Amino acid sequence: MQFFMWYDDTPHKTAAEKIQAAVAAYVVRFTMNPELVLVNIVDFVAVAGLQVDHDRKVPPNTFWVRIEKNAGLEEVANG
Repeated sequence: MQFFMWYDDTPHKTAAEKIQAAVAAYVVRFTMNPELVLVNIVDFVAVAGLQVDHDRKVPPNTFWVRIEKNAGLEEVANG
């Protein structure tokens, strides 16, 4: 399974609000709750009930959402 990518550069929203919007969009699209969100270090914030990690490959204001915690990032790169 690949990441669901969400972009939100709305200046008045916090990173937590952007992550929650990304999760909500994921649920609408896939009808299940994600377990992992990868973010840029500038957007890193804890969100209850969700694993949030940062990765230098993720641009600012971009949120990579997925269900499987243990799959490698190579899958995204190799598509």
